[in-house]
Amino acid sequence: MSITTKPPHSSIVLEPTVDCMTARQAIIYDVTVPDIDVLLAGLDPLVMAIPIHAESNVKAVLKALLMRPDLQVMHVLAHGSPGSVQFRHQVLTAEDFYTPANVVAARAEPLSIHLWSCKSGFGEMGQLFIQTISENTMANVFASSTLVGNESKSGS
Repeated sequence: MSITTKPPHSSIVLEPTVDCMTARQAIIYDVTVPDIDVLLAGLDPLVMAIPIHAESNVKAVLKALLMRPDLQVMHVLAHGSPGSVQFRHQVLTAEDFYTPANVVAARAEPLSIHLWSCKSGFGEMGQLFIQTISENTMANVFASSTLVGNESKSGS
């Protein structure tokens, strides 16, 4: 199966050569992030790219990915603030990352979660956010305490 996504106002079409069910890496991205087409242009074709539009249920997508014990790396590219990740009007909290113990136990290696969102790891709220996600998933979690992206464009 091939996934084709086309960000708004873009001529780039991603066609990963990886099947959705066998991809070991995935990126969930907010289509409203400025210059998303530039960022996606360099994406490894083995990474499953999942666009989140206004009508998308980002929490359901996140849960589906977290339930896959074979997933090794998950990237989340969206807007952020200390202690949260935001997709338009949907906010992901640390509790949204809860993963059942049987799924965690079935992993051959710990999941790695990369939050590409401005300041989601900043301050006490950000550190608690990262720690809680890690405890809820038993994953290695990475988040920025600063802006992500071009500073002249206010980060991401």
